[in-house]
Amino acid sequence: MFKTFRFGGIHPDSCKEYSKESPIERLPMPKMLTVPMSMSAGAPAKLVVGVGDVVSKGQLIGEKSGFVSANVHSPADGVVKEIVTVTLPAGNSCSAARIETNEEQSDPFSKRLDDESVAKLSKQELVAIVERSGIVGMGGAAFPANVKYGVKDGVKVEYLLINACECEPYLTCDCRLLVERRAEIIKGIRVLKSLFGNPDTRLCTEANKKAEAEGLMAEAGSGSFALEILKTKYPQGDEKSIINAVTGREVPSGKLPLDVGCVVVNLGTAVAVYEAVYYGKPSYERVVTVTGKGVRHPKNLLCPVGAPVRSLLDFCGGLAEGASMIISGGPMMGFSFYDLDTPIAKATSGILVLDKVSEKKEYPCISCGRCAAACPMRLVPTRMYKFIMNERVSDAIDINLMDCRECGCCEFSCPSGIPLVQGFKMGKKIWRSRK
Repeated sequence: MFKTFRFGGIHPDSCKEYSKESPIERLPMPKMLTVPMSMSAGAPAKLVVGVGDVVSKGQLIGEKSGFVSANVHSPADGVVKEIVTVTLPAGNSCSAARIETNEEQSDPFSKRLDDESVAKLSKQELVAIVERSGIVGMGGAAFPANVKYGVKDGVKVEYLLINACECEPYLTCDCRLLVERRAEIIKGIRVLKSLFGNPDTRLCTEANKKAEAEGLMAEAGSGSFALEILKTKYPQGDEKSIINAVTGREVPSGKLPLDVGCVVVNLGTAVAVYEAVYYGKPSYERVVTVTGKGVRHPKNLLCPVGAPVRSLLDFCGGLAEGASMIISGGPMMGFSFYDLDTPIAKATSGILVLDKVSEKKEYPCISCGRCAAACPMRLVPTRMYKFIMNERVSDAIDINLMDCRECGCCEFSCPSGIPLVQGFKMGKKIWRSRK
């Protein structure tokens, strides 16, 4: 019997078969990259290059502009041709450096530190490397890693949970990392374990990736960290859900995982930490799953940030006949694209192309309670939604709107087709603008 979180959740079709067996391929370097300055939760980075500047791979081009912010580095050798404003899939706009890339690209991060040198690094030095490298959470939230890892003295981390659940349907980039980047993952986890004071460390994944995770554990050997196989259930990969499933603890309303002695790190982030510590390589590329019935050849691609979505689709054979919607991320929490020149960002885990999207007709709420039963945060979605639609956002806040993870379980379960998550996003935006 596999562990899982206690309340709510749903079981959508996983649809992993489209790309699960596709090895990671490197996307050929596009001729033009548009590197956005807003690739983390918090304040956008401040551009430190201008038009005409020659840049090299890994060079700082955007400097963090606040405590919750992250550095941005050039993913290629090239020349800054212009500074533009781009709109990202979530709807936020920011400045971006448009870089014309050189035909020949350097490999400046080939020299590796040995394990003995890495072991001598202090916690403060490791956090400084993570901050300098611009690493953010690669699971989607894009929270600056150095802020999360800078645990104050006296605060004890009891559990370090490496999140390889990848519960969002269709996405398989973490699954491929489990197969192809085992040595890097193992060393990255050991670095993180050292950084947090050697807590109880678990590699956590869902049952549908059990074989891949067991293969990694066989290579890791015993002693460093344990394997935790969880039930295949959405949203198992949510921070609060995974903590509840593995430890039985619940993160209280308004609190953080650290308040219950836990830190959760995405698998891709662990690889980025490994690369930063061992090679001095900043975070300027990531694995992206391009998948769905609407793309001819689904693949898992290692892409530079700033690459246009169009270049990924072209490398996968282009759109299949009948392609109707392109989504950044997965079908549950992703955002649809309206422009194929939109750039890849550090938190872009997938490009999903759907072939058929049936229009959902909205009907009045029938008070069936399915949304509340599905909610992993034990909220009452229909009540919050009615408050927001009747311009009573403060009442929605009073019944814990801000605890909503926007996972989509409620909307998936609603027989009336009510756009609940859209309403919650709007309510939060209104509340934040008032504050």
